[in-house]
Amino acid sequence: MKRINEDSMMPKFFEGCKVKIQNFDRGYDGRIGILETIGSKQNKEWKVVFEWPLGGLAGHVVVPEDNLQVL
Repeated sequence: MKRINEDSMMPKFFEGCKVKIQNFDRGYDGRIGILETIGSKQNKEWKVVFEWPLGGLAGHVVVPEDNLQVL
């Protein structure tokens, strides 16, 4: 019986997933937030909305996929 790898069924990045910013800007490196989509899916950039207490409810930044780690 073949097992289906659940990871292959789901995209690596998706709206609402939790990520950590890495190798981006010193002010944002290591910060954790939730992804929101911006523009088209071909864009390869995501809006990261930061969790409290560092970002508050409105703190966010647009980050390329290469600088995101899914948690």
